[in-house]
Amino acid sequence: MAERLELSALTGGRLRRLLIVRHPDGSWTADDRPLPELDGALDFDVLSSPVFNSTPVLRHGMGAGGEPRVFVMAFVTVPDLAVTRSEQRYTPLGDSRVNYASGDFSADIHFDDDGLVRLYEDYLERVA
Repeated sequence: MAERLELSALTGGRLRRLLIVRHPDGSWTADDRPLPELDGALDFDVLSSPVFNSTPVLRHGMGAGGEPRVFVMAFVTVPDLAVTRSEQRYTPLGDSRVNYASGDFSADIHFDDDGLVRLYEDYLERVA
């Protein structure tokens, strides 16, 4: 389970920072501001950062298959560093592939042998 995430974004010559913490009792804060809407969330997800898709896949061994699961994430948009609740469905497809769906977005994600995103179909591909 996630414990803390610190992000910085430089936009328009202005540096913004954000510290999100998941406390031992399961409550969440962003810059010490309570986030009760994140009750039940276990992990972070950051817009346009596919590394965060690896967390639930690795934790639940979904690369080899299994049942679909819905996760609640603390979702951070960039560059504004806003935090919202995001329900995300991960459907294992076997062969190190998982379908990711949230809202009206859906894509198949291919993972390497270490569980890191290799290809996010119709979205992005790791080049190195």
